[in-house]
Amino acid sequence: MSEEGEGIDWLAGTYWYVPPENLLALRALNTAEPVIEALKDQTVWHFTDAQNGYLAGISATNIGKGWAYNLMVGSVAPDGAVKISFSPLGAASPDYSGTATMTIGDGSLFVDGDDVAFLMQMTSGSAQSSVTHWAYMLPVTPDDPEWTSLPGYPETGIPELTGLNTEIRVVP
Repeated sequence: MSEEGEGIDWLAGTYWYVPPENLLALRALNTAEPVIEALKDQTVWHFTDAQNGYLAGISATNIGKGWAYNLMVGSVAPDGAVKISFSPLGAASPDYSGTATMTIGDGSLFVDGDDVAFLMQMTSGSAQSSVTHWAYMLPVTPDDPEWTSLPGYPETGIPELTGLNTEIRVVP
């Protein structure tokens, strides 16, 4: 982060999306005849809390099988290094029936005046099937066209991703 000492509190309440040039992701299917396939990975983040170098929020991701929501918790170091974990919403609930695979994203937060972006890399999955993706995450507000028409899924806007508004209880 180029503005030392500023902190990350300003991230609370912000939304971020993957721009069109970064939608490509790869899936590795490790079968007897291994396959690598291209996917479209549209991700949106909503940071609900940001303080003391830590972030919390909800992400929405669609890699062609509908929208999935994850609890995000992470940190931003003073030099801008970022690490975020993504866990399926409700995975610790007794009635959860999905696959509880956690994803770890590593990257950097760049701030240069009004220009700001996360550069992130992630890999998720198992030895049988995994997805790898890198992308710039850019801020998005209701004033931007991407707010109502995401690049990867133009028929979807952020207001339709209601899971992004899941309340997170932060215990001091």
